[in-house]
Amino acid sequence: MPQRCTCRASGNLYGVTQQGGGTGSDGTVFELKPSAGGWTETILHRFNQTDGSLPQDGIIFDAVGSIYGTTYQGGLYNVGVVYKLTPNGNGGYTESALHNFTGGNDGANPFATPMFDPAGNLYGTASSGGNADNGNAGYGTVFVLAPSVKKGMWPADSRRNVHPSRPRFLQQLNVED
Repeated sequence: MPQRCTCRASGNLYGVTQQGGGTGSDGTVFELKPSAGGWTETILHRFNQTDGSLPQDGIIFDAVGSIYGTTYQGGLYNVGVVYKLTPNGNGGYTESALHNFTGGNDGANPFATPMFDPAGNLYGTASSGGNADNGNAGYGTVFVLAPSVKKGMWPADSRRNVHPSRPRFLQQLNVED
């Protein structure tokens, strides 16, 4: 099922599918270009569980055309990934994992379209993990990936049952090199 689409100035639409894309059916990032009488679809990336699975919600672009998003599952610990698709100069994209969630204080199962602030920091939410209390798994996190600092994280405060829409504390989150 396609998720929220993003329209670029070119008129092309971009989005993700939670499943499909061939072997493993772990989801795709796609582009739709207007063509005579309809649209032409191009698959920009097929997820394969190790680089992510079940991409969620929408995607965003940076100033040079790289695409950013999250997957709900997959990655090194099977609890989600923040990914980047970089234009490779041949009309395609190269995927890289910016962060593999562990399910600990960094969160698990990211579930919303990330966004940039004016400084280029990437913000998003994870629907579980984070600070745990009394054996609970945590109520999620709000994370930030800074382009120059490479760390930063706000977990939700499980002691007050505060969810990612109301973050309270700053915690470190590592971006893979």
